[in-house]
This record gives sequence, C-alpha cells and structure tokens, in this order.
Amino acid sequence: MSATQNFTTGTISTWWDSGYAYREQITLTAPASKDVPSGYPVKLTIDHAALYSAGKSQQDGDDIRIVYWNGSGFVEIDRTLFNNNLTGSSWNQSDTIIMFKTQAAIAADESDSGYYVYYGNGSAASPPTDALSSRYFVAESLTETQTSSTTPVTKVSLTFTPTDTSEQWVVVGSWRQRRTDSNDQYAGESQFLVNSVLRTGTSQVGYRQAANRHLPMY
Repeated sequence: MSATQNFTTGTISTWWDSGYAYREQITLTAPASKDVPSGYPVKLTIDHAALYSAGKSQQDGDDIRIVYWNGSGFVEIDRTLFNNNLTGSSWNQSDTIIMFKTQAAIAADESDSGYYVYYGNGSAASPPTDALSSRYFVAESLTETQTSSTTPVTKVSLTFTPTDTSEQWVVVGSWRQRRTDSNDQYAGESQFLVNSVLRTGTSQVGYRQAANRHLPMY
C-alpha cells in the first residue's frame, strides 16, 4: 500500500510538537474491493533531498516523523527506511522511501487522512525506527547455469532476521528451464532451503520440470 501527501491547511488545529516547523498531511486510500487492516505496512516516497537543500530537514532524516491523529490526540509511529534486500532507500535522496504501519483499519474504497509527516527540527534525534512486522525482500539471479549433475546448485540466497517469533512469511520463486540441444531427455527441479535445511514433506516448497516434456528451443 502506498500513500499520497498533501500540504495541510489546518484541518486539525492542534500541532503535535512545536519543535517541528512543518508538516504535510498523508491520505491513505484502500483499494476498491479490499479492506486494509490495522498494522498494514505502507510505503511513502518523499523528496528528502529537496527538504534538506531548503534547510527544512536534517541530512540524516532524524527529524522526519510520522504522526497519526486518532480522533483525540497525536500518536507518533515507528518508521524505517525501505529495504528489499536488492535496493535500500536512504536519506537526502529525491525518492527516499520510508515505511510505517497503519494505525486503524480502512474499509474498501475509503480513506484515512489522519496521518502526518512532521519535519523541520534541527535538534531532533533518535526517532522510533523499530523494524516493521511486515517487510518485503527480493533476491534474484539473472545468470544461467548448465549442468548434468543431479546435485542442486545454489543460485540465489536471501538473508534476513525475523523480528518476532509469530511472523509468517510468504516466499515466491520462479525459474525458467530451456533446452540447449535437440535431446528431449531432461528434467529440472527447483527447491527452497530454510536455514540451510531443505523443506520436506508437507512443508516442501519446490517445483519440478518432468522428463520428456517438449519445450521449444530458443
């Protein structure tokens, strides 16, 4: 889920913290056919380089704070830089991406405009940056391997540290097999290992290309 920003016009007259000179309102909108639950991760892209060059934000982003108006008061939200294991966002960029979690459910096709980005505090330090309970990682290999061995070869690996023992992870993988000669007698298999251990039985994650399947040569 992503967010849109709008310069606030004082819809909420209360200012969260007088030490911050600026704020922008964030509107979150749920898809037309799907509710967004509380705690759902949101990606927000900001031009932090422009804020820093204008003297409106610290170079290290410590003054960038996400705050939610819950109807009676402001609540500061943990936020962290986006990192998917292939690319990681950083401060002082024109497309800095930060992530935070929704604080209330949003019904399908409805919006919540209670979120704000506060910034412009030269003395701000130690923002809340706890890792999110839902994160995205990507790992890929664009190289080709040719082998007649029946021993699997590691093509790509992904390392991350769960933040909670109750986390559930969805792993998605894809691969392509192609023939390099006119022999149709071949088979291929792909598999996942978790902590260097092959998943087996009902927990096995993998897929197989059976022998004698005729694939076009390309």
